[in-house]
Formats: sequence, C-alpha cells, structure tokens
Amino acid sequence: MPDPNPASAVTDVTLHGRAAEVHLLDRLVRDGHGALVLRGAAGVGKTALLRHVIERARGYRVVRVSSAEPRPYAGLRQLCAELDGLLERLLPHHARVLRTVTEDSDPFLVGVATTFLLSAAAPLLCVVDDAQCLDGPSARALAFVARRSRGRRVLLFFAQRTGAGGLEDLPELVVPELCRAGARALVGSLVPGPVDEDVVERFVAETRGNPRAIRSAARALAAAGGFGPADGNPDAGTRDRVLRLDADGRTLLLAAAADPTGEVALLWQAAARLGIPAVPPDGLLAFGERVTFSDPAVRGWVYHRATPSERRAVHRALAGAATSADRRAWHHAHSVTAPDPTAADGLAAQVSSARRRGGPSAAAAFLGLAATLTADPALRAGRTLAAVAAELDAGQPGNAQQLLDALAGPLGPAHRAEAARLRAWLAFTSTRTPSATEALLRATRRVTAFGPASRAWLDALGAAVLTGVGFAPGPPGHDDGLAAGLMLRGAHGFGTAIGPLTAALETARPSWLAALTAAELWDDQAWHRLVSGVADPGALPDSLTGRSLFSLHTGNFAEAAALDDEARRMSAKLGQAPSAHATVLIAAWRGQELGRAAGHGLARTCGELAIAVAGNAAGDWSRALAAAQRVVERDEPATAGWALVELVEAAAGEDRPDLATTALDVLTDRTGRCGTDWALGARARSRALLAEGPEAGRLYLEAIERLTRTSIRTLLARTRLAYGEWLRRRGRDDEAGEQLRAAYDAFLRMGATAFADRALLAIGEPGAPAVTTSALTRHEHRIAALARDGLTNSEIGAALSISPRTVEYHLRKVFTKLRITSRTELHLAFTEHQHGIEVVAR
Repeated sequence: MPDPNPASAVTDVTLHGRAAEVHLLDRLVRDGHGALVLRGAAGVGKTALLRHVIERARGYRVVRVSSAEPRPYAGLRQLCAELDGLLERLLPHHARVLRTVTEDSDPFLVGVATTFLLSAAAPLLCVVDDAQCLDGPSARALAFVARRSRGRRVLLFFAQRTGAGGLEDLPELVVPELCRAGARALVGSLVPGPVDEDVVERFVAETRGNPRAIRSAARALAAAGGFGPADGNPDAGTRDRVLRLDADGRTLLLAAAADPTGEVALLWQAAARLGIPAVPPDGLLAFGERVTFSDPAVRGWVYHRATPSERRAVHRALAGAATSADRRAWHHAHSVTAPDPTAADGLAAQVSSARRRGGPSAAAAFLGLAATLTADPALRAGRTLAAVAAELDAGQPGNAQQLLDALAGPLGPAHRAEAARLRAWLAFTSTRTPSATEALLRATRRVTAFGPASRAWLDALGAAVLTGVGFAPGPPGHDDGLAAGLMLRGAHGFGTAIGPLTAALETARPSWLAALTAAELWDDQAWHRLVSGVADPGALPDSLTGRSLFSLHTGNFAEAAALDDEARRMSAKLGQAPSAHATVLIAAWRGQELGRAAGHGLARTCGELAIAVAGNAAGDWSRALAAAQRVVERDEPATAGWALVELVEAAAGEDRPDLATTALDVLTDRTGRCGTDWALGARARSRALLAEGPEAGRLYLEAIERLTRTSIRTLLARTRLAYGEWLRRRGRDDEAGEQLRAAYDAFLRMGATAFADRALLAIGEPGAPAVTTSALTRHEHRIAALARDGLTNSEIGAALSISPRTVEYHLRKVFTKLRITSRTELHLAFTEHQHGIEVVAR
C-alpha cells in the first residue's frame, strides 16, 4: 500500500533545516513567559524565526520594536506609543516616568515602570529585530523586564547580530549557518527545476549555508540549468579589489566564473592552458573541495564585465580541460564566433545529456545557442522551435515568446505548423479558456500531418480535460499509449479504453494527466506513483494540484490545502491561469459554505462534485443527487466515477431506488473492470447502501476490508459511518458505536467537520460532546422553526423544496445538538427573535 501522506510542499522555505530552533521557540511560547536572544550572522534566518514565533503566539498582543534612532530611549518611546492606552492603568508615578523619560532618568525606575507597563499588556509578545541597532538605554530597560518576566505572561524575543553587545546576561540561542543537508533542502525549495549536482554542491559551499545568500543567489543558480553564470553585483569594495588585480589574477577569476562546477582540477588544467599561475587571489577566491568565490555575486559580475574575446579564451581553455562531452561542447560553443556548424552540431548532440543534468533550462540553453551558431535556415528554425518548447517546460514563457518573435526568414510548412502550435500553447497556459483549447487542438492536428506528435497531443488532451472541450480522435499510430488511450476514451467511452489505459500507465512518465487517469482506473498505487514524480517547472502548478487531490483522498486535508496554495503561487509566478478544482473539493470536505459551481471544464465539474459531497455530508440528499447527476452526465475522467459513488448514496437517501440502481449498475461495471481494492471497495459500499438484511452487513464488511488495504482514507471513514448508521437502525448499538466512533475520530483528524457532525448525530449518546446552537446552520434553524410551529415533515419539505426524508435527517441533527428528544421540546428550547431563532438558557 502506498504511503497515504507524501511529503508536502514547504510553505515557509526560510525555516528549512531549523527543526531544533523551532522546537525550542515553540516550547517557550507554550510556557507563556521568558526571554531569549537569537544571535547569529546577518542573513542567517533570525528574522524568519521571529516570524515563526509571532505566528505561534496566538492570543498574544504582539508589539514590535525596531527603532534605529540613536537617541536615548528612542526604542522605549516607540514601545510606549504602541501601548499608550495602557499607561492610564499604571500608578501615576510609573506612568510619569515613562512619559517624561530622558537620558538623565534613573535606569532602575525606568526598568520598573517598563515592567509594570508590559505586565499590564499581558499576554504580550515583544519582538525586537536587529537589536544591535536599538539604543543602549532602551535595550537595558527591556533586559531589565526580561529578567523579571517569569510568571507575568510576557514573552520577549530579541534578534541580534553576532558580536553585538548589550544583552549578554539574557538567555541566548546561537543560530548557526545551515548544515549541508539543510542548505540543499532550501536550494531545492527555491529552484523549481533540476540543476547539475556538481553545480549545487559548489553553490552550497560558496553560500556557506547562509539562507539570505542562498535565496538571493538562487535565481542565478538556475541559469541554463546550472551551465551558465547569471548576473551579479558585489559591493563597491569587492569590485575595487577585483579591478586592482593583475591580468593573470583577473583571468583566473574569469576562468573560475566560467566554470559553474567549481572543480579544482579543471581550473588548474585550464590555467595551465592559459599560461597563468593557479594562485587564488586572497579574499576573492578559495581552493577547497570546490573553487569558491568569497561573494557569490562576484562570479556573475566578473564574467559579464569581461570582453567577448576574454570570455572566448577562457572557454577555449575549459573546453580543452573538460572531461564530460556536454561541458566540452558547451565551452567549445562559447569559444567560437557564429556561425560555426561544428560547434552547433556538438551542442545539439548533447541536448539529452544536458537535460539529464540541468533539466529543461539546460536543454533550452543548449538548443538556443546551437540555433545561434547554425547557418542553415531550416535547421536553425528547427532548433529554435525546440528551444521554445524547452523554455515552456522550464516555466519560462517570456523566454519562449522572445524566441518565437525572433524567428527569422520564411518557415517551411512543418516549422510553421509547430510555431503556431507553440503560440497556441502559450495562449492556453495564460488563459485556460475553452476557446484557447480549441485553437490548440486545431494547431496540434496540423502538426500531426508532418509526423508523430505524441507529446503535442498529450498537451492538447490535457488542455481539453481541464477546460471540458470535446475532442475528435487524432491520427492513428501514436507511439504514446496514454495519448492513444485517452483519445479512445474520448471517442468510445470509458469501457473501451480501460485496457489500453491500464497498459499505458505501466510505462507512463509522472504527470498530472497520467495521475488523473490512474485515479479514473481506481488505482491508488499508480496514482501515488504518478503524482510523486518530479515535474518540469512549467508543469509544476498542475502537478501540485494533482498531489493536492491525492492528499485530499488520503484524508490529509492540511497537506492538500498547502499543496493547493503552492500551486496557485506557482501559477502566478509562471504567468499561468490558476486551477480551482482542488480548492473547491477541499472546501467541501472541510464543511465550508459552497456557492454555485463556476468556471468551465474540470473546475466546474469539481464544483458540482463538491456540492454533491457537501450535500451527502449534511444529509441534503436532493441537492447532492442533482449535483452528482450533472457530473455523471459529463463523463469526464475520474470525476465521473467519484460522482457515481455520491449519486448512489444521495439517491438512496432521497428514496429514489430507480436512480440508485441505475447508477449502481454503471458503477459496478466500471469498478469490476478495474478490479482494484479501491474499485471493489467502492462497489461493495454502494451495493450495501441498497441491500437488505444480512447481505448489506456482509457488503459493508467487505468494503471496509478492501478499503483498509488502500490509501483512500476518506472513503474508508465514510464506509464506517454508513455501516454504523445501518447497525444503529437495527438496534445493534455496541457494534454501531465501534464503527461510528472510528468514523468520527477519522473525520476529526482529517478536518471533515460536516461528516464528523453526521457521525456525532448517529452516535447519539447522552455523553456525546454537545454542539452549541451557534453551530446550527441557517437551514437547520428554518426547519426547527417550522417543526416547532407544528408542520409535518411533508409540509416542511414542500415549503423548503426538499424531501421529507431530508427534513427528518436535519431534525435528528437539531435534536442531538440541543439535547432534546421530541418536537414538543422545541417550544421549550426555542423562542422567537427578531432575526431568527435563538436558544433560551436552560
């Protein structure tokens, strides 16, 4: 069984590698009093740790002191201004001390008055960042309070640079540079695509584990997938030191800058070829396990300020010394002037190797440079278009557009068709509208006239799934089984495509579309495998959304929400239109209010599915039934199967055996063909909802047994809930309680509040946790009011356009929440109020 909780995206990358520090800070916040000085070098992450403390200190008044004025007590005056309203609570002489404080004030009296002020503000968190900039008298006054904070519900946290004084007698936590593993984790979270391992190792050594240095230079790290240096701007003093070097020293620096790996032996050999000594300039360059610059910004600055002939010379030397074919081709291409067919062909031959090392960014760099060096117009156009595709994979639509705009000369039919397809793909990613999808499908069909285009068809099919646009089958002979299987599904339906799609998933590369196909085939193991793979940066938002959906089904709602948030952030960063289909499903499972389904395609379908889930959770069977029917009618990948499960439950609850049986027949056929535990567990559960007598009990147990072997915890909990309700109706209270408590606990862990409410209602024990009337929904208020006024279930249903069975379900919830057992008690529990119904204290 796959791990139901794959690692989630980290939302605060600044805390990578800080588990020990975070644990200590959390403990201090839980204690509710005390003081701590966070001491470390500039950029080491002290401010990030202070932000973490502020987030954790819920319920505390937070005051930040950040005055950099040198005047005595400037910081204390800022603090008093923040707490001005509390000065009236102090004894008059304490308030007077603080209002009239000057450099001649008695430090002891100031400290005492400040202690009383902060105590009056408790619970209080006082945060002082850059405490080395705080004026001395203010620092001493706050230190006075810190030494006396125990038991006062006052927390004081200071961040101070190493070597600064004034707070030496307070407890301190030295914040070190990140260890190698922590630095690599931070790099991985900041750079969305792969980068050459040698380059990452050099980068980690060069930034010396300093989070600020890593973050500021991370963009440069991704330049050309790690093959090329980016811009840099060191401080004026460092620039002057470089400029004062002799010619040999500057050339050695340039050679080191041109080699991103930092291989010491390579630089030695290049220096020998250049006829210069390999002596690192003191304070600028160091030879250790790697060649590192003292300031990472020097690398890009030295490279880009050199003349073209100087750069060509060092690249020629590096090409002669390089041991790998791709790096040799890269340096050779930078040592020549265009056009140079030999250098261009050498780069083109190494594109696959470069992509393995540095991902699509490296491939784009190789192809773009190869195109520049290519003389033949047709060959140059083909390489440029391949570079455009690689830039799109790298999540660089701006670069891709520039390359497309720079295409020169007349294009042949095949290149013209591919250029149109790439433009259509750019338009789709930025809008994700049905019209953009239709344009992309037309462009893709034109491309296939010139040869196989499986990747292009997968892109187009994914767009069609996202936007709900129907598509005609593409040309036969696809070498990609997934594309062929999806086309077969679109043309002839799910049943015909099961075999080809199942076979295709065995060799499919991880992608959100392959993962969604696995979900449609009820294969949670393949789903986990296909959402867990590394995605190209351009596909990262959809990949994160796919992981979010998987986490949701495994019951890890917090992770699902974090992944969904990260997907939206990445969409904005890459200039892509965001996807909302995971967002609305997470909201439904969490019991949040839902409006009407909006948008188009998968977003609208998931909106309808969310309404069905929310309706079944709340016992609003009619609403769930209508929404599930709309999803099933669309018959879109994965969602149609999930909606069949909702449809059977809603139809059974609404007492519509005709609709329930029809949906069950379709579900039985689909799940039987797939044959996984998830599929057969869903089938057994749905059959149990419609079965009678012992057969229903047997089916529920089969469903629980099968679903326990999967990672789909949400459906397992819902199966226990339905089984417990069935047992309760048959008077088997002990067995029912076991199932219902297991379901209730699972829903609480997940955060599925509406389903937890339903489980609580079914438990119905006197000692069950009471739910206050503030948790009654508006719907429950209205039903309770009408029942109190003597209307029957049928009359209430007619008035509210719901079924009598739905009315009965909601009344049971009201009775449980109000600890009453009959309608007659509604008159005692409720009274009329101007704005609705409110509970009378009993």
